[in-house]
Amino acid sequence: MFINLYDFLIIIIGVVAASNMSAHNRSKSEENEQSWALVPYDVSQINLFPSFTEKKRTFRFEGIADEIVIEQNWDGQGVSAVVWEAAIELTNYVVANKNLKGARVLELGAGTGLVGIACSKLGAKVTVTDLCEFLPFLSRNVCMNFAENDTNQPVVQELKWGEKHHLYNPNDYDFVIGADIVYIEDTFDDLLDTICYLCRCKTHSSVLSDYSKNTTANRPSLILSAKMRYSREEKFVAKLKRHFKISHVVTVKESKIHIYEGTPL
Repeated sequence: MFINLYDFLIIIIGVVAASNMSAHNRSKSEENEQSWALVPYDVSQINLFPSFTEKKRTFRFEGIADEIVIEQNWDGQGVSAVVWEAAIELTNYVVANKNLKGARVLELGAGTGLVGIACSKLGAKVTVTDLCEFLPFLSRNVCMNFAENDTNQPVVQELKWGEKHHLYNPNDYDFVIGADIVYIEDTFDDLLDTICYLCRCKTHSSVLSDYSKNTTANRPSLILSAKMRYSREEKFVAKLKRHFKISHVVTVKESKIHIYEGTPL
């Protein structure tokens, strides 16, 4: 069945696919392959995501005394400004399985900041990162959950994958984490460069990984959660396995969310 653009709300979650083929000329397989660029939602079915339209959501996690309040901005900033299942599942996993007291954590593509905020509540020293245009929104969520003079609140910083890695010293971190950041295939190389740099992967040849030859230096561990929507997520995990010893630690069958831990090779 062909897509009628007047009957659908098109949500942009990535750059537009290079092909200019119209939707009614693409085969089903081609639509699936390029679905990373445009994700159509039937306006009449928008109630499939009722939580996205909530202005604020409140979360409680066993092991964290405080409730975490997250502002959302679906209408203004779209997919980056709502809490996705992968962030909730990663938070559940970290709370249940990691002693982060005093640990140093860097979160990639932090979005709403839920995971990083939770890590801070567990006693970690956290840096949450995202693109520059999302930092004011991210900062509001951080400020909403910590007193102004709380020295344990996360630091909010810009980090565009593949750029300005010299501003981040891998010695400063014990864990690099990310929730649902593997979905736009055009970003995979830059994301891999960034992860390998931060974790000092000796197997990675990128010039961006200029710390990797220091074998006595700190080498942060990796924790990623991903909703396995399409084959491209599996492709990225395969790329990671060239540079990390990967453990598949959680599978949530109902939501197709997988959590991986990685030790740099």
